[in-house]
Amino acid sequence: MEHPDTHVRTANWRSERARVAALSRDRAPDDPKLIAARRNMRALKLTDHVQKALAESPPLTTAQRHAIGALFFALPVEATQ
Repeated sequence: MEHPDTHVRTANWRSERARVAALSRDRAPDDPKLIAARRNMRALKLTDHVQKALAESPPLTTAQRHAIGALFFALPVEATQ
């Protein structure tokens, strides 16, 4: 079953993808605004994938939720955020 706001999230991702494309035209690959837009686009896409996977799968156990959630804490966190 499709999540009710799937179309909104997809539109947000497409909008952010268009923003990345526009910024890519005249900015260096290491430009902070371009990097932030790419990060946001990837986060929106990841959110879509996770929500779709959760909607299509049986409920996770508490241990599974903790193990998956721990993956986010294992990632390096940027000091500027």
